[in-house]
Amino acid sequence: MAKKNLRCDLCAPVGPHVTGSGDIQTKEIGGWQVATVVYQGEENVRRAYDEVYDWLHAQGYHEADAPVEKYLSALGEELRAEIAVPVIKKELMPGRQKIKRAPAKKTTRKTRAKTASAKKT
Repeated sequence: MAKKNLRCDLCAPVGPHVTGSGDIQTKEIGGWQVATVVYQGEENVRRAYDEVYDWLHAQGYHEADAPVEKYLSALGEELRAEIAVPVIKKELMPGRQKIKRAPAKKTTRKTRAKTASAKKT
C-alpha cells in the first residue's frame, strides 16, 4: 500500500470533560465485543492481523468497526501490541437478512409462447 493511502486514528484516554479542537477530536470508544490477538515484533504485524481476521470470519463474525491496537511495550523495547477488532455475528448485521424467494415457476415452450404472444397484443 502506498504511504499516501495509509490512515490511522491514534487515541489516548482523557477525562470526561475534555473536548477537541482543530484536527483533534474526542469520542467514546468501547462497549464492543472484540476478537483479539497479541503479537511481538514489528515483523509479525501482518501475520497477527491475518490471524485475527481469519479466525473471526471462520467463527461467523464480521468486523463491526476499525481495529484498535494497544501497545504493551515501552518506548525502546521490542514492539509488543494487542489488536482488538470489534465484531458482530454475521446474522445480526443490518441489511443482511435473508430474503425468502418464491420458488421459480417451471416453464414449458407452450407457457413461454403464450407469454410472448400476450406481450405483443
